[in-house]
Amino acid sequence: MQSEHRKNTFVEELFVKIVAIAVLTNGIFIILAVLIQLVVSHVMHTVRLDRFVVDSQIIIGITLIYFSNLLKRQKQTAWIVVLLVYAVYLGINFTKLDTRTDYITHHFISIRVLNDLILPIIILIGLIIARSAYTVKSDIRSFGSSIRIGVIIFLVTFFYGVIGFRLMDESSFHQDFSVANAAHRTIDQLNLTTPNKLVPHTRRARLFEDSLSIISIAGITYILISLFQPLKARYEDQTANRQLAIKLLESGIGDSEDFFKIWPHDKTYFFNESKTAGLAYRVQRGVALVAGDPFGAVADFKNLVIDFSEFCRLNDWQTSFIHTMAHFNPLYRNEDYTLQKVGEEAVINVDHFEKAVVRNKYFRNVANKFEKNGYTTEVLKPPHSKETLKDLKRVSDEWLKLPGRSERGFMIGYFSYSYISTCNIVVLRDENGVIQAFINQIRSFAHEEANYDMIRHTKSTLGNSSDYLLINFIKFAKKDGYNKVSLGFCPLVGLSKVNDNKNIIDGTLRFLYSNGDRLYSFSGLYRFKQKYEPEWSDRYIAYKGGISGFTRTANAVNKAMRPHRIHGHKDND
Repeated sequence: MQSEHRKNTFVEELFVKIVAIAVLTNGIFIILAVLIQLVVSHVMHTVRLDRFVVDSQIIIGITLIYFSNLLKRQKQTAWIVVLLVYAVYLGINFTKLDTRTDYITHHFISIRVLNDLILPIIILIGLIIARSAYTVKSDIRSFGSSIRIGVIIFLVTFFYGVIGFRLMDESSFHQDFSVANAAHRTIDQLNLTTPNKLVPHTRRARLFEDSLSIISIAGITYILISLFQPLKARYEDQTANRQLAIKLLESGIGDSEDFFKIWPHDKTYFFNESKTAGLAYRVQRGVALVAGDPFGAVADFKNLVIDFSEFCRLNDWQTSFIHTMAHFNPLYRNEDYTLQKVGEEAVINVDHFEKAVVRNKYFRNVANKFEKNGYTTEVLKPPHSKETLKDLKRVSDEWLKLPGRSERGFMIGYFSYSYISTCNIVVLRDENGVIQAFINQIRSFAHEEANYDMIRHTKSTLGNSSDYLLINFIKFAKKDGYNKVSLGFCPLVGLSKVNDNKNIIDGTLRFLYSNGDRLYSFSGLYRFKQKYEPEWSDRYIAYKGGISGFTRTANAVNKAMRPHRIHGHKDND
């Protein structure tokens, strides 16, 4: 059944591409034909061109070229608009067909009949036959808003044009403008319904004409772009879906980043029909960013990914899975996703760390320094007092003032009272008992693996406070029965080990790792985690669309994690 479905989908997509190519070709030929007419009219001085026909053909040709790409994307609105365009175009061609025989050769007439009548009729038939394929939605609700803004732009343009023409003296265009004539000239800037073309005779007249054209084109462009925008994801209350996600996460195989599928509360959930598997996603810049891999019943992941991909296609969203595990690579490859390694995750084996790593000279010196200076650590479990929360906020605020520090989101947590109140907190106190640093432990769905989110410290605390906190966090985790501790994701690590993926993207990412420390200390983060001797596992982004698809995904992730989207969040109150 699935192979038959794939076959039908392939045939449908092929037919849609053929129609789109035909529309593109038709649009190009229409414009070329106009150019040929202009050349012929120049050579044969007796030729009289119908200005309305010429200008309308240019507009229609450009429109078809623009809409051919939207038809390829199977946009519903594009299908409707192109049908209307061809209906108008064929109507014009049928009424004007006889007038061409006076000045154009027999061969040229044959070409024009093919391009202006036969090909459009074939395309029109193809569009009608394939009407069920054009199912991709556009954001009509945003379009309504865009129309209102467009009307305002056109009203401003209209009054700008009328007032401008009225203020022009006779030297500017060699004629005076009444209110009616100024309104007519503003509306008909292409001179389709006026016998004489305006000729600017002064610099200010040329500037006025140019500015009027720019404003008009901007208004039309704004509406056209808005008409075909991907459907915007309207965030709705996800409380019930989040609870179902937690239930499925608890029954699954577990991953260190599963917590970020339920926090921050900026994600929407998609489940299969039987509610046995799901995924968490956020739409940003037309890209549906899935947080990690699906969760729930592994046997249902394949159909879940297929259904979600189709759901995104209908909404005109690109689908990308962020920070996926190597274990699920075959799943994404089978559904035609491209896999790009983007880094590795570090996980500490607690027994190995206690028996070998923590005993080395570096960690002994760190521990001795803090103990000699009277520093102590303590685990604070919820509920936390208001005084404790204020102290943690003070530490967090100081940390954020350090160079290169900022709050993030999507796949990373950020400080908020409601969030931190639910976490176990390992705090570092100085000799006076004042909290100088903290780590917040987050919920782990990998039952043998402890995980944390933030490590934050004040500017005045001793150096290496993060190491001392981590040493003690690992000790506390072992007491709670955890065998492993996740140190989290390390971006761009291990790309040099990839042997079967030497592409442009891989090379660019390796270059960023080697030369990007001015923007973000990739190598510094790796060195910090590597001294704990963790086990490293690959992390990927699964995406479609080649280099442009990966670029769109990277831009969408960057937008989703931007600090300014976090600071205004109500959970920070």
